[in-house]
Amino acid sequence: MNEINFFKVKDKYSSLTHFIGFLLSLMATPILLIRAAIHQADIRILVTLAVFMATMVLLYGASTTYHSFRLAREKELLLKRIDHISIFYFISGSYTPLCLGIFYPESKYLGIGIWILAIIGTIFKMCWVTCPKWVSSILYLGMGWISVLLVPMMLVKFGIGGFFWLLLGGIFYSVGAYLYASKRPIGTKEFGNHEIFHVLVMLGSLCHYLLMFFFVA
Repeated sequence: MNEINFFKVKDKYSSLTHFIGFLLSLMATPILLIRAAIHQADIRILVTLAVFMATMVLLYGASTTYHSFRLAREKELLLKRIDHISIFYFISGSYTPLCLGIFYPESKYLGIGIWILAIIGTIFKMCWVTCPKWVSSILYLGMGWISVLLVPMMLVKFGIGGFFWLLLGGIFYSVGAYLYASKRPIGTKEFGNHEIFHVLVMLGSLCHYLLMFFFVA
């Protein structure tokens, strides 16, 4: 028997939602980078935006792959590790155009610190990928909400508009993380907490993409 079941997707709607996110992020990448190349003289901005988009593509690609195929347990755990680790890298990638780009050098140590946290998160998930969901949610949210340290600079540089997109994205991510960890089911059997969590992640990443597009690129 073939080890991979190509005829039955493991998590139909979880894989579908993030496959859509994967395709959209691929299409959105050149749009953002071309805009930055036209409007930004500093090559650092272009490079950091490329990091942001690369980690977004990684996030959606890893999630789609993990939720699509039924494999032997060890291989599924490997894909799960990659899926969970990619979240740490996308969070770091979302900081990068701000800390190591537009607000450099004032926030460079915050940017470096966030990437160090991503490496620590990688080691943690390699060792304990089956940790309770609430543990993962706390780690991701804690790492994400460190961004409040950037708010004063954002308000000066971007005004309320840039802050709005940062905050709205954070709210989507936070509600999604709560649903991911929650033991109280909502929705339907086929489209429940996890699938709604996926949609909220897409909305959060859209908000932060718009932040990068209108205020950084």
